[in-house]
Amino acid sequence: MAGRAYIAGAFEHPGRRLPDVSPAQLHAEVALGALADAGLTLADVDGFLSTPDAPGLGVITLADYLGLDRLSYTDTTETGGSAYIAHVGHAAMAIEAGLERVREEYAHVGRLDARIDPLPSYDDQAHALSYKVRIEEGKSYKFDALTITGLSPTAEKRLRDAWTIPQGELFDKTIFEEFLTKLETKPTDIFHNLPVHYENVGHWIQPDETNHTVNILLDFK
Repeated sequence: MAGRAYIAGAFEHPGRRLPDVSPAQLHAEVALGALADAGLTLADVDGFLSTPDAPGLGVITLADYLGLDRLSYTDTTETGGSAYIAHVGHAAMAIEAGLERVREEYAHVGRLDARIDPLPSYDDQAHALSYKVRIEEGKSYKFDALTITGLSPTAEKRLRDAWTIPQGELFDKTIFEEFLTKLETKPTDIFHNLPVHYENVGHWIQPDETNHTVNILLDFK
């Protein structure tokens, strides 16, 4: 993930012996200092990571203390003195996961080639880093054909009857993934009372970049 996530702000508390300052206040002052160094405020925060030795209920108590009310990601990984280094890696992965969710939304409307690229911009004079996200939506793909191997003709008919994307319609990858989940966890939703036995389902999405169509292959074993 090099070049896709950056440390934008850092802060070392100047105090060393502070008997009159609570641990929660120290955590808050360090967090506010790092945000100020990055040119951000608490209103910009949607992820918060801290170690379990934080006061109260750890990250939950600290988030409430700081007034962080729009968090979508928290982490309390404890690895001793290296915990905060681990948190940097986890934060970078959380950012990448967010970009992947955007890609999945495009796949929901057939845009299987969508590219989501964060582009950093450096201001050396202001010691600041800003991001722009470039999105290339790509072409929309339509469903063409479903190839099935390893099933009896009766079972194959049941499966085709359960498939919900008509030929020539936009290929919705989410529907495909939900269909796979049913095959793996609730096959009776597809085959009903028909006895069908298989251990796994091999599955492939085969895009045709020339015609912008998708073929699906399901191999039952």
